[in-house]
Amino acid sequence: MRVLVVEDSRTLADALVEGLKDEPMAVDVAYDGLQAATKLDLNTYDVVVLDRDLPGVHGDTICRMITERENPAMVLMLTASDTPAQRVSGLRLGADDYLPKPFHFPELVLRIHALARRRPTAQPRVLQAAGIELDPLRHIASRDTRRLELSAKKFAVLEALMRAQPAVRSAEDLFAQVWDENIDPFTNTVHVTISRLRRKLGEPPAIQTITNVGYRLTESPQTPAELSASRSSRDSIGGLELPVLTGEQVSRRGRDRVPLFARTRARRTTAVIRRAARHIQGVDPRAPMFVERSLDETPTGCDGAGLS
Repeated sequence: MRVLVVEDSRTLADALVEGLKDEPMAVDVAYDGLQAATKLDLNTYDVVVLDRDLPGVHGDTICRMITERENPAMVLMLTASDTPAQRVSGLRLGADDYLPKPFHFPELVLRIHALARRRPTAQPRVLQAAGIELDPLRHIASRDTRRLELSAKKFAVLEALMRAQPAVRSAEDLFAQVWDENIDPFTNTVHVTISRLRRKLGEPPAIQTITNVGYRLTESPQTPAELSASRSSRDSIGGLELPVLTGEQVSRRGRDRVPLFARTRARRTTAVIRRAARHIQGVDPRAPMFVERSLDETPTGCDGAGLS
C-alpha cells in the first residue's frame, strides 16, 4: 500500500511517516499544498492523509483535485477543528473519512487500512493465493498452515503480488508501490527482495518470473520447463538478463578452477621471462616477438641468473 501524508507540521508529518512505514506501508510526505499537487501528478497512491489547513495550496483544493481524477485515491482528512459543520464540509468536498486532531495513532492506522479496502479495486481483508494466506491488517502470512516470518518489504511485495494475481506485476510497478520516493531507482532492490521472498516461501515455487515482463503468483506447480525458464530469468535487472549456471556448468567450473589458474600463472611467468631476456639482450621489451619459447627453454643470451 502506498500512502501520501500531507501535513505542514514537519514534526507531526515525520512522526506519521516513521510510524506508518512500520505497518508496513510505502509512505511519501509533502509539507505544503504545492508539494502535494506535484507528487500526486507523479505517483499513484492508495490513501492520502490530508491536513486541511495547508500553505501554498489549501487542503480543500487538493481534495477536489484528488476526487476529480480517473482513479482517485481515498482521502483521510485531518484537521484541528472538530465541529460538525467542518466535518460535513470536508466530506462534501469528497473526503472519504475525517479524523480530528489530536488523534490516537493506532486509530489512524486502522482507518487507513479500512479506506484501502473500500477502494473500487479493493479485495477481501485476508488474501489467499497459491496456498498462501495473508492478513495485511494483522501482518500475518502463512503458506500451507506454515507461518512465514517476513520483513516489512517482503510482506509488502507479497501483498502486491497477491492483490494483482493472476496478473503480472513489473519490477517498476512493485518498486512504485512498495518503496517510497527516497529509494534509488537504479538499484536491484526488487530483484533481491523477490529472491529472498522465494526462499522464505519455499517449495514448490510460488513466484513465477515472466521474462522481460515481471513477476506473478502461480496457483499450480510449474512444469520442469516453466521452472527452468523461471530460474534462468530470475537474475534480471532492468530487463537485462544475467547468466545463470546450470549444475553441470558449476561442477565443471569447480573442477577446472585450479588448472585454469595454473595455466594463467604459467602464461604470466613466461611473459616475464621473455621480457627479462630481451632486456638483457638489449632488445626493446615492447617490440613484437615472433619466436615462441616454452617454459623449459632458456632464452638465448640468458643463463637464468636473477630470474629465479
